Amino acid sequence: MAGEKSQTSTSRRKFLSSTTSLACLFCLGARSLVASTTADSTDTPADTRHRFLRDSRMTYEEVLKFAYASWLIPAMKVLAEDIGPDALDEMLRKITSEVVRRRMPERVRSLPDNSLPTFARIFEKPGPILENGAVYEIVENNERALELRVSECLWAKIFCDADAARIGFSYICFADYATAQAFNPGIVLHRSKTLMQGDDHCNHRYVMET
Repeated sequence: MAGEKSQTSTSRRKFLSSTTSLACLFCLGARSLVASTTADSTDTPADTRHRFLRDSRMTYEEVLKFAYASWLIPAMKVLAEDIGPDALDEMLRKITSEVVRRRMPERVRSLPDNSLPTFARIFEKPGPILENGAVYEIVENNERALELRVSECLWAKIFCDADAARIGFSYICFADYATAQAFNPGIVLHRSKTLMQGDDHCNHRYVMET
């Protein structure tokens, strides 16, 4: 029986991998078909850039929905049924934390230092994804503490709308702890509320403890 279960699990994972790729292609094709049938008939200048570099004309919400709600979340739900929600939580937290730890040193090398004020610049001058994916205010910002109050989060909205808040917390929110530690081992995140878990805001508080 154990062997049969193992084979079933392996087959299911292979199925998810293959169908996800095919489904993404289908979704992109369907979106193009709809766009072609609803586009303004007025001629527009041809985009001469390579097709990979052309503007997709998608909103930030559409981009994140495509990235998460269309295929990743359904795949993770199937995997949770296969290995159990607790095992999936552990796997996602381990994987995302490890990815952060491996990628952060490269980013830190491009900065003047790894102090808390430098870390705060991520939120003071956010990139386009963070700027358009979250609404927050900086409550405190000094040499020893950085506190954020996040009132809206596109990631939380997408995962909660898909009834996948638990997956979202392990896959998205839990990585915040690893991000702080990877940036500087002395920075510790204290947080008791998240939108992903149903609270009315996220209370990120980063403290330099060493």
